[in-house]
Amino acid sequence: MKLIYLYFILTLIGCTAEGVRPLGIVEGKVNIDPLCGYTIDPNSDNPCRLTNEELDRIYGDYTVLISSEKSHITPLRKKLDRTGVFLFEVEEGPYKVYLESAIKNALALSVKTNIEKNVKVSNQQRVFVELNVNAGRP
Repeated sequence: MKLIYLYFILTLIGCTAEGVRPLGIVEGKVNIDPLCGYTIDPNSDNPCRLTNEELDRIYGDYTVLISSEKSHITPLRKKLDRTGVFLFEVEEGPYKVYLESAIKNALALSVKTNIEKNVKVSNQQRVFVELNVNAGRP
């Protein structure tokens, strides 16, 4: 009986050591500006006083993608909501975080370095990424 117990303990120890992958987190925020050609309340997070539905529609046209520079696995995707916040749990390594839009040429006025970032993630590390879209609204 003691041998069976010892076997299970050794098996459990071996499984936990081999099955663990070092993970980190890439989190961030997408800012879309200008949302309107006028500012009603410049001290607000919503200076154009858009409704939640309008903000969901605007931000919902954008998707954040993250792809590994060391593998050819399909990029992970997160469609944005009105907050513009995203989070990915990934293995250690270098990654490219970038935006796509459902609207043709929506990113044309944005500077590439504002809508695409390269990051390196280490075990248990949180990396923050900020992406900025120039919506080109007057």
